[in-house]
Amino acid sequence: MLQQYNETLNHQVKEVYEIAKRARTKGNDPSPYPEIYLAEDVAARVEGLVGPKGVAEAIRELKKKHSDEEVSLLIAEKIVKGEVGGLKGQEAADRAIRAGLAYLTQGVVAAPLEGISRVEFEKGTDGSTYLALYFSGPIRSAGGTAQAMCVLIADYVRKVVGLSKYKPLEEEVGRYIEEVQLYDRFVRLQYAPSEKQIETLIENCPICITGEPTEKIEVSRYRNLSRIKTNQLRGGACLVLAEGAIQKAPKLMKRLKKLSKFGLQDWDWIERLIRKEKTKEISLPKPKYLNEVPAGRPVFAEPATKGAFRLRYGRSRTNGFAAMSMHPAIMALSGDFIAIGTQLRMERPGKATVITACDTIEGPIVRLKSGEVLQLHSEAEALKIKNKVEKILFLGDVLITFGDFLQNNHPLMPSGYCEEWWAQEVKNIPEKYTKQPYPIPPANIALKASHLHPRYTHFWHDISLDDMKYLKANMKACKLEPRLKEILETLGVFHKINGDTIEIDKDHLLVLNHLLKGTLKGKDPLAAVNTPKLKVRARAPCYIGGRMGRPEKAAMRMMKPSPHVLFPTGGMEGRIRDLGKVAASGRRTFVELARHECPNCGPTPYRLCPKCGADTELISTCPKCKNKVNAEMCPTCNIPSRKYLRREIDLASYLRSAEERIGESASDNMKGILGMSSEAKIPEPLEKGILRAKYDLFLFKDGTIRFDSTDMPLTHFKPYEIG
Repeated sequence: MLQQYNETLNHQVKEVYEIAKRARTKGNDPSPYPEIYLAEDVAARVEGLVGPKGVAEAIRELKKKHSDEEVSLLIAEKIVKGEVGGLKGQEAADRAIRAGLAYLTQGVVAAPLEGISRVEFEKGTDGSTYLALYFSGPIRSAGGTAQAMCVLIADYVRKVVGLSKYKPLEEEVGRYIEEVQLYDRFVRLQYAPSEKQIETLIENCPICITGEPTEKIEVSRYRNLSRIKTNQLRGGACLVLAEGAIQKAPKLMKRLKKLSKFGLQDWDWIERLIRKEKTKEISLPKPKYLNEVPAGRPVFAEPATKGAFRLRYGRSRTNGFAAMSMHPAIMALSGDFIAIGTQLRMERPGKATVITACDTIEGPIVRLKSGEVLQLHSEAEALKIKNKVEKILFLGDVLITFGDFLQNNHPLMPSGYCEEWWAQEVKNIPEKYTKQPYPIPPANIALKASHLHPRYTHFWHDISLDDMKYLKANMKACKLEPRLKEILETLGVFHKINGDTIEIDKDHLLVLNHLLKGTLKGKDPLAAVNTPKLKVRARAPCYIGGRMGRPEKAAMRMMKPSPHVLFPTGGMEGRIRDLGKVAASGRRTFVELARHECPNCGPTPYRLCPKCGADTELISTCPKCKNKVNAEMCPTCNIPSRKYLRREIDLASYLRSAEERIGESASDNMKGILGMSSEAKIPEPLEKGILRAKYDLFLFKDGTIRFDSTDMPLTHFKPYEIG
């Protein structure tokens, strides 16, 4: 069945791709073929994304014997040596670094294309040549570890080429410190490094981490430096420095040890970037996730607070890297603020996460308006009593994979006591209770076991010894009074209110009577309830706080205001974008459009002449002397040439022709754009706008109709579940 499913997917993709290819042969688009490259594996994606030709086959061969990090370095080496692609010098270095990064990021993010602006061989003050790596904002999509590895790949390329190390001047070191601090102040970094860390990195990194200006904010102290061509903030460089090389220094150090055979000994200084946490500080609350909470987005739990989310290690089908699972009952109780796909900022292990549902972990414990305390085990239960809930006493489990802690370089925290753990160590219990799905044994059976079952293990670590003694003294009468009620709620003991009496759930009462009999001994309540015959573990040794990040968003991605077609109106009549109104006005319309020449009909903005169907030639023109130029610069005026001209067009005629060609009338509200922003300013055919307006479809600035959906892992599914 799975093979059939995969074959169906492949067949349908190829069908759609063939339709796209046939549509492109009509000549109505700037490109004669679909720009999307169909790739069968990561190697093919790398070749399709950054090239050069032949890199896919080389990667496939390298993968047979080497790890991913080794492949990223070796493929970069092959490209820079000209063994793959036949490139030389600076161009080879540029392509080598991009290919190495593309492989590490699986060829699925924009970072290798748009995150690296360019690679330059630049001259040092001593006459030596060093490698400068120019980053821009989209490098963020690579993630911190890949950003750091990109710098490492660049240094390996530098060594293969034989370039010198980058030797920063004193004022350049100061510029980086000022720039990173300014960027964190105005734009924000996930990790703000210290001045000493920035200084250590810049003084020791063998390549120059630089970048394009991305913000209008300028530095005030270290300005007009000869080797830094802007006074504005270089966002890409700041990201790679702070969230890449410095924040991910521990991971980078681990990888360097595995890559020792590549001769990267110049990186032994990386250890000095690592901030060493004291062991006792690891368990302290981490309130960073509460910084800058946007208005209207709730905080679900304070850091390490009683009743917050309980840490539970494990896997579901929908959790994994940067995706955690919660019980659907807490989702229902959260007022729909937590939904599948909602982004949450969690206290541990770090960064943001996307939330999915898992109903085999512990659900929330709540107090109803009647005073009753109970635990919810399903979404249906939660929805049924939602309006009766007065307070959530315990948020339930958050299911986190070991890999999330590993990826964030966070020490493992103690796990909540759960059925899987209990089943491994319990004795004197019928076997049926130790097999999945782990049915809960009755209390009388659970008390005969060697270890108390997790569902009868109360939150003893959350009350004091005095509270425990008070509970023992007053439990028999069980009168409704504030202190006793609060102790029972903190422990998570299920109970109801009957007049002025608290009625404890019979199983819980049996467990409490058993644990509190005799003299209470021990330094804390958890120690006091432990006996040689019955081990009681900590139910929730680690609570995790959380707040809402961005809400779940799955929607059409549109420009504001939203056009139906990339065709300029010239902004007449107070910036009007309505093509029909501009055409009907009868006024002269001046726009900047591509200059294509048809051999039969003259100038047209399109690659294919709309009158005779002939292929046209895109002409470059000097904006000053208006002469045709077959180069980037006009030889007469010494200024850059352009592939477009500002000229008058008969928009009404264009619109009528488009209507006739497809047999459809333009709607009264078909929106275009004020002006083109692309290099050649090639407009879309108006036919597309007519059809999009008819079906109420809008497009993005790159000419695509986009739908943004939440990116979440799904490790397993059954084909019948999705159709």
